[in-house]
Formats: sequence, structure tokens, C-alpha cells
Amino acid sequence: MKLHHAAALALVGWYLMIPPRVVDRFYPDAPLSKWHRFGTKEYSTKAECESAIEAQKAEFNYDPETLPPEKFTARTLARGARALRCISSDDPRLKGN
Repeated sequence: MKLHHAAALALVGWYLMIPPRVVDRFYPDAPLSKWHRFGTKEYSTKAECESAIEAQKAEFNYDPETLPPEKFTARTLARGARALRCISSDDPRLKGN
């Protein structure tokens, strides 16, 4: 591998991303350019990012569909944790059109 290729790979980070939502429904089929960063941290590796997803899922480890409407916030948090994805910071789909 050439030095400039190695340097380019070293600059790539990983974002924890969440799809857009309306009320408490998330839309993972939305274009990536419409997704939002979840938090401000940029992860060094995909594994580190995926570990953060697992931590979020563990924190909200209940089935959101079993919660009654009055548990709106808890249901939204659980659905959000399930919708998280790790996206490379250089993914061209983040830029949109």
C-alpha cells in the first residue's frame, strides 16, 4: 500500500447515525443525506461504533411495540436505538445531491 493511501484510510472515521423521524417513527429507508449524527463523537473504527450501538440497544432493551401510548418517550428511545447505524465519515451518500 502506498503511503498516501494509508494516510487517506487513517483519516476515515465512523459516525453513529439515526434516520429521520416523524413523531416516534423512524425512516431507515430515507436517503443517507437526510440522516442525523447521533451525538458528536467520531469513532476510530467500525467496531468501536458498533459497540456504541450495542450499548444504546442494551440501555433500551425492551420491545417498543409492546409499550402503551402513554409511554411515548420510552417507545421513541427504544425505536431510535434499533434504528442506529454506523456510517463511514467519507461515505458519499452523506453529501446528498
